[in-house]
Amino acid sequence: MIARTGALISGFLVAGCAAVQASGGAVPPVVCSAASAPIDARMCLGDELKRAEEALATRLQVARLRAPNPTLVDSAQAAWLAYRRAQCEAEGEEYAGGTLEPVQQLECRVRLTRDRIDEVAAMYRST
Repeated sequence: MIARTGALISGFLVAGCAAVQASGGAVPPVVCSAASAPIDARMCLGDELKRAEEALATRLQVARLRAPNPTLVDSAQAAWLAYRRAQCEAEGEEYAGGTLEPVQQLECRVRLTRDRIDEVAAMYRST
């Protein structure tokens, strides 16, 4: 179990770095390498999620300004939030009831939010 926990936390670091590289560095990473326990990983990922959600909110403001129908931007975002919630709950099920369940769900939310930032930016770049 300890080896699995270490591997999971290391995976968060790799995923976070890959997401930043893929996004062109739009959201600076939080280095969670000091997270030796699930509670530390939760705190670190929580901070990273907050930053990613703030960056997404900024992208969505720009999208609303550029979109021919801003209401559709909001509708799409509402649907995406429902998807993110369901997807991350499903990913956390592997650790259901354990201390790693919320860690896995947070990692998922960070990853999907970073992907969404890039997606929104690409959709409304040339509009």
